[in-house]
Amino acid sequence: MAKNNINTVINRASATSSAQSTNNYMQYPCYRNKQGHGWAAEDANAMADRLSGKRVDQVGRDNSLNGADRISNGIEIQTKYCASPSKTIGAAFSDGSYRYGKMKLEVPKEQYDECVRLMADKIRSGEVPGVSDPAMAKDIVVRGNCTYDQAVNIAKAGTLDSVKFDLKTQSVSCSITCGFSFALGYANALRSGKSHAEALKCASTQMVKSGATSLAVGVGTQQLLRTTVGRSIAATATHSARTIIDATCKTQVGQQVVERQPLLLLVRRLWDKQLRMYWLRECVPTWLLAAL
Repeated sequence: MAKNNINTVINRASATSSAQSTNNYMQYPCYRNKQGHGWAAEDANAMADRLSGKRVDQVGRDNSLNGADRISNGIEIQTKYCASPSKTIGAAFSDGSYRYGKMKLEVPKEQYDECVRLMADKIRSGEVPGVSDPAMAKDIVVRGNCTYDQAVNIAKAGTLDSVKFDLKTQSVSCSITCGFSFALGYANALRSGKSHAEALKCASTQMVKSGATSLAVGVGTQQLLRTTVGRSIAATATHSARTIIDATCKTQVGQQVVERQPLLLLVRRLWDKQLRMYWLRECVPTWLLAAL
């Protein structure tokens, strides 16, 4: 296999994996909102759970009323990040009653102690249905992995906290790219007549280069998506691609071409309107931004 062809395959796999990481682990369209730091906090705390080995499902993306933001190892968690402990706890109550049933309430890291005290006061006042012991406040309130200020920074482009978060999210796609690059490079080196030792050396070098490129492009893309320019490019790309894909989908061959990529990624989706929208929403914007 020619070197250019190998690089093309690796770059495509890297772009696909990076796009998946961006859309699986970031709610970046929401970061521009006034409460964008709240979505950033959800993403950051969910990622922290994943990296600690927990099974995480960010169910809150459907925006169901009073629903959990995520389920971590079977535990429902609602995340609240406000500028002060009183506002954070207050946001979890409505009409004098705790809004989230038996869910845990995740709060900014630095607000934890004060939020526990305030929750205990709410329990004493009878505002937490089914709970009468103020000591239970520690079981309800969960310390977040990041502070309020860190969450605010994660939602912004060009901050140290946002870059750190992007490095974490892209580390998943980077590891996939490295493994794929190594395997492909090693096999190709052997095929071209190199010895086992030489093949390992070539494959290792290619793996490092591919991994570094994947990480840099992924982080750069996620930073760009936080900006007005980046979101405009993504929106324009999606609108243009929708017209092309809708026209392509009218033919059998076109359906097969558009259908193949999501199926390779997820191996479980059927061809329908949702599949086209998935391809447009999750693949096109990040692929095009990565190519810039």
